[in-house]
Amino acid sequence: MAVLSMVDKNESTDSILNDIFNYKCDKLDITGKFGFTGYIDFIKKSDVTKNIMKGIDDHGRNFIVVSAEFVDVDEKKTPLFFTFFQRYSDNEKLYHCCGHDGQLLFWTDGGSSPGQIKFLRDLLYNGRVYLNSQIISEMRLTCGDLKYDKKYNQLPEDKIKWPQYVQIQMD
Repeated sequence: MAVLSMVDKNESTDSILNDIFNYKCDKLDITGKFGFTGYIDFIKKSDVTKNIMKGIDDHGRNFIVVSAEFVDVDEKKTPLFFTFFQRYSDNEKLYHCCGHDGQLLFWTDGGSSPGQIKFLRDLLYNGRVYLNSQIISEMRLTCGDLKYDKKYNQLPEDKIKWPQYVQIQMD
């Protein structure tokens, strides 16, 4: 059972990012391809052949594309498809989650937090991470119909059907 632990003070964000981008998976070649924004948010499920693929764009920025799913206690699955990417070529610490072909894993307004980066690393290497309301809130997970939003934090805990875990979809 993979349980998320918060960021270890002795573990650097650089080390966690290295783990993510050294993850053994197929490469996705996007040479010469750009979205209408000039960024990497154009990648669709039809562009990938595996549920986890990585690459480097024409600006030398790292990215990894992931198909995953939230699973609730009734085994209802909410599919996710997202790209985790380096925002600027001259900033190796600012990463975002994006995509327009499925639900995102988490909100990264202003950049991914160290906890979100570790969460993604744990998901990649463990295949599954179990959730609770604290993790959902702190990691700003999108959680199916329960998107990260203050109004949901006001609902009584027993009235919310939280996802039980998030897992990588099987190829």
